[in-house]
Amino acid sequence: MNKIFECVKCNYKTDKRGNYNRHLKTKKHLDIHRSDEFACHLCNYKTDKKNNLIRHDKKYHCKIVKKEKEIKRNNQQNMIDLTNLEINLQKILKEQENIKKLIPKNTGNTIINNKLSINVYLNTECKEAMSIQDFLNQLNLSFDDLYYTKNNGFVEGISNVFVKKLGDLDPKERPIHCSDKKRLHFYVKNTDAWEKDDDNKNINKAIGNVQRKQIEMLYHWELNHPGWEKNEKLFHERLNLANSVYGSIKDKDREKDNKAIKKKISEKIDFDIDVLVEN
Repeated sequence: MNKIFECVKCNYKTDKRGNYNRHLKTKKHLDIHRSDEFACHLCNYKTDKKNNLIRHDKKYHCKIVKKEKEIKRNNQQNMIDLTNLEINLQKILKEQENIKKLIPKNTGNTIINNKLSINVYLNTECKEAMSIQDFLNQLNLSFDDLYYTKNNGFVEGISNVFVKKLGDLDPKERPIHCSDKKRLHFYVKNTDAWEKDDDNKNINKAIGNVQRKQIEMLYHWELNHPGWEKNEKLFHERLNLANSVYGSIKDKDREKDNKAIKKKISEKIDFDIDVLVEN
């Protein structure tokens, strides 16, 4: 039986070596085997010419894609760091509570200007308010929210979501109230009762939750714009959206952004607490 010479890519077979050698020099064979000589490993673009690959890299800015992946990795690491920080804060708060129990309580019935305490007022007059957990679970964002963030920046975008959604609720139904705008003291309605949000733990967590929802909207945008990575206009649009919703990478800048967001929320949540004092 004669030996079969086969070129799999060209689907060519022959039992004659001479014919097979001639096939290896044909234009069809050379084109097929040269088609993936130059490839962009970031977007699977392939070409048989080096100049085409260079033009592709300049046009689609594949280096920016690398940078964006790095930003995502850094954001994921920041989320892990925030989680660890939250765990440490909870331990500190628990230790503080244990210390308070060791200090003798003041049994004097002191009345400060005949005013009610904020905590008592909220747990009586606002006991039917939505919990912060339900508020965030029911929070649905739109592409308008995504574009607002792109056009106005991370701080304005996140603040706008809170202000708009809280503004739709009656003041006594809102899960967040600010008792001191200057020092950014907040009260938050949890599942069972109102409590002072020490260290803004719940507010910071809520801000992170809204940011994640905006990132989810970015993925919905990608689904609604198939082929965006090959369209220069859509590619830059998506890049601008990503830069706005991911926010700052450095911890110092992120803390500054969070403080600015909380300040804007405190200014817009208008609740009359002139008759109240803190415990």
